[in-house]
Amino acid sequence: VFLFGLAGIGVIYFFTLQLAQDRIAAALASFFLSIHSYHIYYSFQMRGYVMLVLLCMLSCYFLFQLLENPKKNTGFYYCLVNVLFVYTHLYSVYLLLAQHGVIVLFQLYAKFIKKEKKSYYSTATMTRYFHCFIVSMLWIVLLYTPQIPVIFMNILDTANNSKSLLNYVGQVIVSLHFMIAYSEWAWISVIVLALIFIGYFLTSTQSKALQFIAAIALLLLLITALVPSGPGFFPRYLICEIPLLLFLLSASFGQFWQKGKVQFKLMSALVLLLYALVNVLGLKLSYQKIQDYKGAVEYVHTYSGSKPKFIVGNSLGKTEIQFYDSKIYALQNVQELDSLMQLNYDLFAITTYESFAGKSLFINDKASQQRIENSFVHEKVFEGEFPVNVWHYVKKE
Repeated sequence: VFLFGLAGIGVIYFFTLQLAQDRIAAALASFFLSIHSYHIYYSFQMRGYVMLVLLCMLSCYFLFQLLENPKKNTGFYYCLVNVLFVYTHLYSVYLLLAQHGVIVLFQLYAKFIKKEKKSYYSTATMTRYFHCFIVSMLWIVLLYTPQIPVIFMNILDTANNSKSLLNYVGQVIVSLHFMIAYSEWAWISVIVLALIFIGYFLTSTQSKALQFIAAIALLLLLITALVPSGPGFFPRYLICEIPLLLFLLSASFGQFWQKGKVQFKLMSALVLLLYALVNVLGLKLSYQKIQDYKGAVEYVHTYSGSKPKFIVGNSLGKTEIQFYDSKIYALQNVQELDSLMQLNYDLFAITTYESFAGKSLFINDKASQQRIENSFVHEKVFEGEFPVNVWHYVKKE
């Protein structure tokens, strides 16, 4: 996973250089990603989020080339990246929907708002795009067929459990600042985001690529926020926003710098300083969270001694904790859990949640889930911005 994180730094340089045609912007984009605390945090976890960042850029790049400057194999590469993208994580579907929505909206805008005689994209371009879109969607649906019923059931179940709309929207807005930095200093991220939008509106008329990526970023945010995703909205749902926002930031920064005016250079320097500051603070938070997870693993070992140790819960516990200690086993289904509960093994749940409720998401039967959750007691909390909780199974005679 760490190697994909490193590869992403090179890819964002290429991505920005090709779309913005600006070496300063490309160098800045790679620098921004290299110190991005959220990207660094997930580069040290056994999850596919940094792969999503990399594939997001490739998908947007090949789509832009397919629409503006198609070559012989561009369509094939676009389809291939999309299939790999979706198989890395289902969150990627949101980006593909956003891409499709932006193309349709651009066409409608040119025809009905500006009332231009020519469409935004030619008939040949749209035909080529729809062929690629349909082929990639067919492959994705075909390969995902066994999981489709489970996906829809989870969406319906989480939609019914969601909190109020106002609370949910608030969580989405709060999550957006993590796409600038993994830091509790949200107000600095808000300033950087505001400067990105100011820079975009000052420079967007000069670049078709900026308009295209900005539209995708905005529509991606709306789609991700509107799709039911559980009782809470987590920042990682917006992970594909990272390269899009950094592209907009670096492209605007590059154009400001080249204007040569003192006020533009001062604004650019302010953005760079704030971004570096909030990410240095974010790296400190990431380090603390990693230390808390290590502390939780050590606590489990101390408590259990030489007995086998098992992690119960969703992918949070299984992937992150196993990364720190491969001798801690992860349970894959409720049948394994029931068997070990009968044998009185030491079972633990390690989460960043305040309660154990909802952490056994692989259990579809709510009665079984409640029975299992009632068998665990809270043991210890490792304090931090996101506290790490340790839950321990207690056999009831």
